[in-house]
Parts: sequence; structure tokens; C-alpha cells
Amino acid sequence: MQRLPDDVLREVFEAGLAMPYIFPCLPASGYPIRLTHVCRRFRLVAFSTPRLWTKLENDFPPDQLHAYIRRSRAADLTLSLQFGVSAGRTPCSVAEFWKSRLHIAIVGVASNASAQG
Repeated sequence: MQRLPDDVLREVFEAGLAMPYIFPCLPASGYPIRLTHVCRRFRLVAFSTPRLWTKLENDFPPDQLHAYIRRSRAADLTLSLQFGVSAGRTPCSVAEFWKSRLHIAIVGVASNASAQG
């Protein structure tokens, strides 16, 4: 693994998204978190792979939701809506989710504009 170039490792990580049976008790949205806990290199490559962070759930805590959206950059997002409460997690409404997404997009645009100006 140490000899694999980062772009190949990134492809392996992305291929893992299509294999939910690897961690059957872990939702697909937890897969990138597992990768970041393996070693420093995996963490750096995972954080620089936007596609890993595109599977969102409305029962994510707000800080996790914001982190996934920020790390997904311009990649298309997939939102899984959970209705009801599970294991102490309270789903946010669809409106709250998009309000959060819009806030991050506006902040991102503002910071990019100030960096360029």
C-alpha cells in the first residue's frame, strides 16, 4: 500500500463506496470516517477525495453535516432522509438541511471572493 500512488489509492477508496457489504453494520456515510482512522496517509487522501463525502443523511449532527458538505466540494450530493429517531440522533427537516447547505455555499463563495479580490 505504501508504494501505491495517491491517485490509485483514491480510486480504491472510491471503489469501496460501491461495496457496502465490506462494513454491513456501518452506513455508507460512515465509510470515509473509517478510512481517516487507518493512518495519516489514508486520512490525507480521504480528505482530498470529494466523492467520499457525498452521501449525506439528515440525522447527521450539524457539525458532521457541515464537514461532509465542505469536504465534498463541488461533487454531486446524495441525501438519505431518515424519518423518526434512532439511537439518540434527531433528524433535521429537509428545510433545515438545505438551509445548512446554502449557508455553507454562501460562506464558501464569500471567502473565495475575498481571497481573489
